[in-house]
Amino acid sequence: PNDTVIEIYRPVSWNPEYVSWNKKNANVAWNNAGGNWYDKNGVFQGSTPYATLTLKASSLPDSRYYELNVTDLVKEYVNGKYENTGFLLKARNENGNYIAFYSADCGNISQVPKLSVVYK
Repeated sequence: PNDTVIEIYRPVSWNPEYVSWNKKNANVAWNNAGGNWYDKNGVFQGSTPYATLTLKASSLPDSRYYELNVTDLVKEYVNGKYENTGFLLKARNENGNYIAFYSADCGNISQVPKLSVVYK
């Protein structure tokens, strides 16, 4: 297996009650299956991520937290530049490999994603 590079983008608005791989809400499909996004330069479906993380194939699977510095995107949300639509995690190369992450709904508090904010 190859290493997987995860990239963080700013997703377009979506409805968490109805979102799926193919739809952003109950009646509207994504332009691209899996979601639509803007990159760090504001380019729709662009390729400049806000953050990246390389997951080494030699160390998978593992159950641990990974750190991503999403400060620039969070600042854009806090400053009102963009509506807070969360984070879109995307593999740089989508060639049949996959990485699974727990969601906030997983039922085990020790495995839910978390965001730590440090103001300086």
